[in-house]
Amino acid sequence: MSIFDRFLLAVYSLALTVILFLVAAEAVGLAPLRRLYSNISPSQTELLCVVGVAILIGLRLFWVSFRSSEQKVQSGRYVILSEGASGQIRVAVHAIENLVMKTASKMDGIKEVKTQIYSNDKGVGVRIEASVSPDLSIPDATEKIQTLVKERVLEVTGITVINVAVSVENIVVEKPRVE
Repeated sequence: MSIFDRFLLAVYSLALTVILFLVAAEAVGLAPLRRLYSNISPSQTELLCVVGVAILIGLRLFWVSFRSSEQKVQSGRYVILSEGASGQIRVAVHAIENLVMKTASKMDGIKEVKTQIYSNDKGVGVRIEASVSPDLSIPDATEKIQTLVKERVLEVTGITVINVAVSVENIVVEKPRVE
């Protein structure tokens, strides 16, 4: 949420709180408050302007509340590498996800890998969910995955990955097969 939207939210919340306080005071029958705002008599045009602005601010805040600052990049979408006079160079998000999956899967002890690419104001990030074997040091392995993924994505695509979040979802114990 931008600073402007935070400011709007603060003003809107304060105004709504004051209005609700005045409605509650009226319901209880506090006479001093009734005298305070009985001297104010806005014209219909002024009232419509205030209500219109309040509705617009409310709609803006409603829209911003559903928009994430960290948005998932949908499959089928592209990350633009460069744009010049000759044209545009872009890489499919699915290709980056596959590259990340292959890079993380090559490590010993990593059994299953799921990836998700997201973007925010600062750039592209990666979420990795992995299943690991029990003989693996999880802190060492996750740190190595983060480093390898950042380096490999930069090497292959030229995209700087700002964040690699690794979640270990399961520790898989392989049972020997009986034949």
